[in-house]
Amino acid sequence: SEHLMMIMSKSFMIAIQLSAPHLVLALVFYLGSGVLARLMPAMQVFFVLMPIQITSAFFLLMAVMSSIMTYHAEFFEDSFTAFLVPAE
Repeated sequence: SEHLMMIMSKSFMIAIQLSAPHLVLALVFYLGSGVLARLMPAMQVFFVLMPIQITSAFFLLMAVMSSIMTYHAEFFEDSFTAFLVPAE
């Protein structure tokens, strides 16, 4: 059970690390959108900027997908090789 808890905690840590570029992009984007909404109250800022946010998230995903998959595969290999080694 300790090994399972360790794997689960590492999994959540890896998930946050892998999603960090999207979290940073979303934070910066929403901060900028909030400032723009305050500067231009008559404009529907979030309605106008939603396609830009989706497009930028897809381009960011395309840019980091190979490193995300490599990092995830290494984590998976390191975590689950303990299950393949016979106990002595």
